[in-house]
Amino acid sequence: MSDKVDRPARLTLAEVGQRVFEVVEPGCCYRLSLPGLLVWLEVDRLSWKSQELTGELLARCGLLGAETVDGVLSVATFNLSSARARSERANLLAVKARAPEIPWSALIEELCQRVLTAERTGDPAITLRDVPRPNQADRIRRVFGFQLPWHHPAILFGDGGSAKSYLALYLAGLLAKDGERILFCDWELDAPDHRERYERLFGQDMPANLFYTRCSRPLIHELDRLRRIVRLQHIDYRVHDSVGFACHEAPESSDSALGYMRADRQIGGGSFHLAHVNRSETGDTRPFGSTFWHNSARATWNIKPTEDGGGNLKLGVFNRKPNLTAKQPPFGMDVAFTPARTTFKLSDDIAEVEAFASQVPIHQRIKHLLKSGARTREEIVAELQDAKPDSVRRVLIRELSDKRLIEFPGPGSDKRIGLAVSA
Repeated sequence: MSDKVDRPARLTLAEVGQRVFEVVEPGCCYRLSLPGLLVWLEVDRLSWKSQELTGELLARCGLLGAETVDGVLSVATFNLSSARARSERANLLAVKARAPEIPWSALIEELCQRVLTAERTGDPAITLRDVPRPNQADRIRRVFGFQLPWHHPAILFGDGGSAKSYLALYLAGLLAKDGERILFCDWELDAPDHRERYERLFGQDMPANLFYTRCSRPLIHELDRLRRIVRLQHIDYRVHDSVGFACHEAPESSDSALGYMRADRQIGGGSFHLAHVNRSETGDTRPFGSTFWHNSARATWNIKPTEDGGGNLKLGVFNRKPNLTAKQPPFGMDVAFTPARTTFKLSDDIAEVEAFASQVPIHQRIKHLLKSGARTREEIVAELQDAKPDSVRRVLIRELSDKRLIEFPGPGSDKRIGLAVSA
């Protein structure tokens, strides 16, 4: 009597049925699917080191009798460049799936070859003039006074107590209300705190498209997790609160800023980052830390608070850097706190707030002044006491030349200047 056990013949690639290779996320995640066999191979978290490509290989299997955990046959780091690693992983999967007839070695070989080809090919070079012109509505999203670069990073920076986190949550909620899928990445508070604030801002009609995740490690170490969340939840835009806590080194380090921004780009999509100010006379011109924070963002705003005497806030927002739009004029907002609600409202004229008036451009201050009636040149110069008289006169000449202001005879011999109808 023979002791030989009949083993099922190993299938060929032609016999396994349809094989589908997908680029789930370029440079990050690839998948080989075999729906006829209920097998899926996915490689994620890719990185090149010493001319070898490594990642995390996840194998799912729906066959009866397979040794799986929630459908996962195996998940472990994997060297796609190593022939030995391919052979060893194929043997492991054959044992755990209890399916030696499946050509695991050939499937892993195909996955590795396709991934390596995709990684080496990358995005092809293109003729720049043939690239379609961008749609301005898709490039810039206007929300509550801000013009956000929708596919690039932007930074809002200010001192503590300037309601940055509250404002960022409000902006995120407004975008979610418009149908966008927003992810709030939080290094400072926690979910219950933001949940309470969210209801204070929007009541029971809190938009459902705002997702939250608590972060406890630097962004470069949260990268894989956040990238996966963005992919699985189809996130359109992110808020990061805040830069200082998300750095892997001191914010003053160029490596910290550049590493953070590289990680942000790898996650993909546009993002809104909160940061603090420098403790210097020019600290309100750019975020705290390395100059690369300011240089890497496509737009930056400084936010300044002042109390109105009743426990509420008036905020001034100053566009310090625009790359994709014209520079925005400063704008203000009122923040009111009641026992049940917190409300944000855009101010009619930031020049009305004494604490911000000196930081508003002269032409904007002149227009605010003339809303109450026409003035002579010298009256305008006298009213703007903290501005250089010659600067005020030059602005008046320019505004009159551009027809934004008009000059007409007044009582006596002095001419008066007023607002043009379209101003």
